[in-house]
Amino acid sequence: MQNGFNMKNIHIIGGGTSGWLTALSVQKIFPNSNLTLIESKSIGIIGVGEGTTPNFVELLKKLNIDINDFESKTNQTKKIGICFRNWPGDDTFYNHDFSNKITAYHIDAQTFSEYFKNIAIQRGVSHIEDDVLGFDTDFKKIKNKKETHVNKIKLKSGDDINTDFIFDCSGFGKLIIDKVMKSEWVSVKEYLTVDSAITFHLPNDKKLISYKDRTDSTTMKCGWLWKIPLKNRIGAGYVFNSKYTSDEDAKKEIQDLFETPIDFKKKISFESGYFNNLWVGNCISVGLSGGFFEPIEATSIMTAAIELVYLMDNKLNYNLRTSFNNHMRNVNNEILDFIRYHYVCDRKDTEFWSDYQNIQLTKKLSSILDENRKLSISRPKELLFKNKTSVFSFMSYQVLNAGNFIKRENLI
Repeated sequence: MQNGFNMKNIHIIGGGTSGWLTALSVQKIFPNSNLTLIESKSIGIIGVGEGTTPNFVELLKKLNIDINDFESKTNQTKKIGICFRNWPGDDTFYNHDFSNKITAYHIDAQTFSEYFKNIAIQRGVSHIEDDVLGFDTDFKKIKNKKETHVNKIKLKSGDDINTDFIFDCSGFGKLIIDKVMKSEWVSVKEYLTVDSAITFHLPNDKKLISYKDRTDSTTMKCGWLWKIPLKNRIGAGYVFNSKYTSDEDAKKEIQDLFETPIDFKKKISFESGYFNNLWVGNCISVGLSGGFFEPIEATSIMTAAIELVYLMDNKLNYNLRTSFNNHMRNVNNEILDFIRYHYVCDRKDTEFWSDYQNIQLTKKLSSILDENRKLSISRPKELLFKNKTSVFSFMSYQVLNAGNFIKRENLI
């Protein structure tokens, strides 16, 4: 028993990056449990090129992953930061690089996921390929509180599997945290208005990307476009607001940007937001199932790494469940503030960018900018922060502040 939970049979619903990293993390916490990952081949993974942040490297070390082995088998490239192009609307660019010369990785999601899958299975994690049809639940009294628990997983094959604890890594399906546990969804689409992404691949051509060690983030008419350099190709995608452009017009805008034929992959629709509590009952949500803002700054894998490290450091302790939920809620709110600040910029030559001038700021970001309007009279070249942040450094905000404006008086 672990703080009222029987942790003998633990299950992870969903594979992909979050699923297999969760499997490795839980296996480290409970090496003697029966740990099983269930994934559906009919659903698959998002599978586009992705970026990581330095805390992902810390997660690899914590999971005892050999860095040299990882680098040789995943089509990765080193990442030192992001190049932002034309965010002020004047064709300039600036680099938001990691501090202290630390690095992260650009990754090929498919080989990335397979790599961690193979290691997890080698370490004793069981693997089932099947479709999950539903769950049986009951009520249990934990710490004098009555709460919903998943006790059985119902599979398409006809098998019913008993479970003690379950991780929701089902991506945008949100199979448990939403459909079973009914955790409160916190929508932030009033702050972050992009809701779609069209992904595609480009040949690994130096003419198509300026840096081999930075993600490229270039503004478009109705959003922005990422390019991620890998060893075998460039992973790319156009993130946009469907209110301002159709899928076909977005594809045409992409095609007009490049001289090479475009290999379009997926259309992804999403609503920026997160679940207020990621741990409910005997379920913890990790990855896209727990929330998603948008691809900028690679915060999705970053958030999963923060979550998994917290769980490992605290041995998945139920007594800290409230602290865990509060911690992840604060992380999500800090990410929201930081991403929203990217759009406080000078570009306004299209309807999308012009309208964004009037999209509301988060309460915290508004307070920060109000304070800096007062202080910038005496120190006009600096953006000053009195509030500490645990996710992004002061320098990260300073870089955005310096790069996103043609005229500093826009903040005064």
